[in-house]
Amino acid sequence: RESFLPDNFHTLAEYMRDAGYYTAAFGSNPYLLPRSRLSQGFLEYDFFPKHVGKSPLTKLRKWRHPEEFEPNTSDLTELATSWLEANQEKDFFLWLHYFDPHVPYAPPSEFLPQREAPARIGTSFTKQHETLSGDFVPSLEERAWIEELYWAEVRYMDENLGRLIGHLKRLRLYQEALIILTSDHGEEFWEHAGYNHGHTLYEEVLRVPLVVKLPRAERRERIAVRVANPRLMPTILDLAGIDKEGGMFSFNSLRPFWDSDRGLESADPIVNTAMLFYEDRESVSFGGMKYIRHLLSPIEELYDLAADPEERFSLLPAFAGEVEKAKRILREHRLESERIRKIYGVRGTEEAELDEETKQRLRSLGYIP
Repeated sequence: RESFLPDNFHTLAEYMRDAGYYTAAFGSNPYLLPRSRLSQGFLEYDFFPKHVGKSPLTKLRKWRHPEEFEPNTSDLTELATSWLEANQEKDFFLWLHYFDPHVPYAPPSEFLPQREAPARIGTSFTKQHETLSGDFVPSLEERAWIEELYWAEVRYMDENLGRLIGHLKRLRLYQEALIILTSDHGEEFWEHAGYNHGHTLYEEVLRVPLVVKLPRAERRERIAVRVANPRLMPTILDLAGIDKEGGMFSFNSLRPFWDSDRGLESADPIVNTAMLFYEDRESVSFGGMKYIRHLLSPIEELYDLAADPEERFSLLPAFAGEVEKAKRILREHRLESERIRKIYGVRGTEEAELDEETKQRLRSLGYIP
């Protein structure tokens, strides 16, 4: 079964649409199809993979034109650039969701490492299920190759982002545009004896890039402060001058980071909860420290991220005061979450049954067994 967004949430796209922006979204992810209700507020919402069904004609069309049903990264870039051509005169809000880099790792040949592939893997890696279950145990050489395939997909993604930005410049849209690049998760390659994502709350899975290009910006700098992705919605509304009074936001805009000469030296604690696999856990990063606790087993971990960024040496039980502070932050987070759920009338997770075609697609991506 699949959860979906309740109708009573006011989405970023709805704010932008109501403020007069033409809203559109394109991407590839079976969890983000219109049934997810994430399409709320978008005047155009075109997500893939498209349903093929049992019709012989439809199956023949997919065989002849696969990009119409499940486009790759290059196809999505073409779709986005064509859309920009057609809508360049409008004030628009465009969400472009790429799926690469993501399992299965299958980069185009020109991005592959220039060495021979291990025989058991080849030029694409599709054994994510077998690896997660322990049925396929890659050697050290194979592990290194799997990670190289991932970085090949990153290079492929980078080239396409360059194409997209180049097109914005040719259309003379780049200078005035607000552009934000980020991701929803990282990937573990056996840093903590595991692989993939959704199974731990260590930094290799949680920490993702965030690049913000401001309209007419001339300053270029790196701000070495950790922030949470939920700050992006209030940031976009703030920079677009859209009134968000009456909305319920747990985070503030990032604008003070570049409005002040000194910026900000610290940020709010960052809480992470829920996983796809194994026992559920929660974590909080605060003041340079990182606390992780399992919700069933009596397992706790505490790391100094400055001194130990790879989270190798837990400081428990020597820093009991820091652990109590972390637990207090997590309690406050749970209370705040419950308060917001009551305001929006969320009583539980709304779910819908998945069709067999979608289940097969999710299995190929490693999301369900």
